[in-house]
Amino acid sequence: MALHAPTRAALPRKVTVKLGSWLSANPLLRAGFPARASAVAPAVRAGLREGLRAGVLEIAGDRIAGHAPRRRPTVDLSAEVEDILNRAEFVGGWLGLAGPPAGSYALLRVRP
Repeated sequence: MALHAPTRAALPRKVTVKLGSWLSANPLLRAGFPARASAVAPAVRAGLREGLRAGVLEIAGDRIAGHAPRRRPTVDLSAEVEDILNRAEFVGGWLGLAGPPAGSYALLRVRP
């Protein structure tokens, strides 16, 4: 969700916004989400495998838990990359509060 610039720009600023309400207010973004998710799935799978191998991710029940460093590496990042990282962090927390993953998958019209 955070990689696609129009979706990133439309994301709510507060985690209290319900996923279903946000999707209803953004039908074009919702309609294109399954295709965008399919397009990035190979890279996401590779990243998950590497994160699990390196020990920065672990499977915790029906979720994936991360062990991210407390602070980001001190490298110069473009404004877009900074925005993607910040919004990805938001999305992780937001979806974490959205309830069971199966419900979020159904709302987003994707399968794990």
